Amino acid sequence: MEWNDNVEPFDFVKEFDPEAPLPIKRRGGFDFLTVILKDHSMFDRYFKEDLLNIRLQDHCDDNQEALVMIGGGRVTLRIVQRDGDDVTLLPFNREFYETETLPADQIQILGVVQNAIRIN
Repeated sequence: MEWNDNVEPFDFVKEFDPEAPLPIKRRGGFDFLTVILKDHSMFDRYFKEDLLNIRLQDHCDDNQEALVMIGGGRVTLRIVQRDGDDVTLLPFNREFYETETLPADQIQILGVVQNAIRIN
């Protein structure tokens, strides 16, 4: 996985190491991963450096905010819209960030946003 798009895993006790296992926590029978938003692509819903708790799962609803892996590599947070065999990945901030439409078989849903923590 390439964690250099707009999010990366966040561990409250150490700096992120892409070679280390992901800091996954289990709560209420579900697995969660906390990520930190690294850009303004999801503004004005989320701000840069917000912490997002992602419930790990392999599906999401249409128009839901999800952590997705594109083409088996790049990981990003986007709004997911399905249209037949295609998936459109939308940022909230469409003025400065582009929408991507890709074949559904190139998109893997990793999880959905459960809540956010704003530190600044």
